[in-house]
Formats: sequence, structure tokens, C-alpha cells
Amino acid sequence: MQYWQRIEPDQVMTAFHQTGLTPLQHAYFNEDGSGACAIGALFTLAYGRLPGDMFQRSKQAFDWAIARWGGWYVLGFVRGFDGNQHGLAYHGAYWLSKRFRQGIQDGQQVWQKVQHVLPCTPTQTDRPVVEVA
Repeated sequence: MQYWQRIEPDQVMTAFHQTGLTPLQHAYFNEDGSGACAIGALFTLAYGRLPGDMFQRSKQAFDWAIARWGGWYVLGFVRGFDGNQHGLAYHGAYWLSKRFRQGIQDGQQVWQKVQHVLPCTPTQTDRPVVEVA
């Protein structure tokens, strides 16, 4: 199956504004339901606030994202959004995937946009963008 769609910063900004969620790194949703990552916000915009705990909603959002954008892209996007590429640079299979690299770049771009425009959770700080070849 081909996945050509990409997650755009403006789509994510719209999702955060319309859902009222706060940008969050390193988790799809937080426990009190006030924060989400980019994929969590897009999922909430598409389906509303579904019942269940944060782990159930996270699994639903992850499965939805994989079906929509593909596994390599989502893995890269999450790492780019979270600023977490450590440990992956040495696994050639990840870097051989153009979709993985696209996902990292898109995730970084989305985080750069939402962290400066929307209030973020108190644990979030600025971080440098990592260039991906």
C-alpha cells in the first residue's frame, strides 16, 4: 500500500485549536485528557474525545495513524515531534526508508510551529532541530 499523505503543521494547529488540547511530547495523551501529541490531536479532531484511559486512547490513535500514514512515516514523525532520534541513527533499516526520514522532518516542523504558538506542558523546552539527510 502506498502512503503519500504527510502531516502538515497547519493541520495540527487546527486540530489543537479546535480540540482545545495542549501540545505534549513523549505521550499520545496525558492522564487528565488536557494534552496530546500531534497525532493525538488529529485523532481527537477526527473522532472526538473517546472514552477509555490514556493507554486505550493512545493505542487507538497509534493504530489510526499507522492505517492513515503508514508505519515508517508514523515512527519517524513521532521521533521528530518528540525530539527523540537517539538510538535510531545506527539502525540502517530506519534510515533507508524515505518515509521514515520524511516523518522525522515533518514531526520536527510541526513541533517547531506548535511549541511557539500554543501553550505547552510545563515540562517542554526548546530543542534544536536535527537535520536529516
